[in-house]
Amino acid sequence: MILIDSRIGSKDLIDFIPQSKLTFLEYGDAAFTGKGENYLPVQIGIEIKTVGDALDSLTSGRFAGHQLPGMLVEYQQVYLIIQGQYRLDPKTGVMQVPRRRRWIDIEIGPRKYMYRDFHCWLMTFVNCCQVKLEKSSNRRETAQIIKDIYRWWNSKEYNEHRSHLVQRKIDHGAMLIKPSLKRRWANELTGIGWEKSQKVASHFKSALELANASKEDWIKIEGIGTKIAEQSVEEIRR
Repeated sequence: MILIDSRIGSKDLIDFIPQSKLTFLEYGDAAFTGKGENYLPVQIGIEIKTVGDALDSLTSGRFAGHQLPGMLVEYQQVYLIIQGQYRLDPKTGVMQVPRRRRWIDIEIGPRKYMYRDFHCWLMTFVNCCQVKLEKSSNRRETAQIIKDIYRWWNSKEYNEHRSHLVQRKIDHGAMLIKPSLKRRWANELTGIGWEKSQKVASHFKSALELANASKEDWIKIEGIGTKIAEQSVEEIRR
């Protein structure tokens, strides 16, 4: 269930996200519980800022000084969605937004906002606070991003996300040393893959020992939790 802050500025999201519930959130515009690493629950918080709100926060320090510290305490994973269109004026380096079918410089009083300053401000949160940054063009896209974030964290277990792992076809003719039978077996097991297969191959003295290993034997391997250990034993003996 996605929780939506019931205050003005957030509550309209419920019109775009059916699987949500209005409630008071001390920090963030949306929040939910996801499936974290090692099968532990993880609290996810999402803050939404329009381009104008973000620029105001850059000037006032409100996000960095109040909202973000609270979110980092409240949630284990924090997302920041910047909603709205903006671009760089390549001639001046000034940040621009669309208005009445044309792009205009962003000005607050005598000051013009430089594109690089805005992006460096955002990158500070990404690099120093591990905030995950998303961009959307409008409210409907913002809602879709929230639904996608929720789906990623809840559609399957954390260790079952494998898109980042390169599927490698091992060319034995091109390798100096042919991978062992232990490693090739381990590579095929659910939750192991090529990276962890090396630790598995190093742990067991032979392919026969790997095949006869118990759940307790598998848990002794670095990076192998209870569920992967159980799955591995079950797959081998199936």
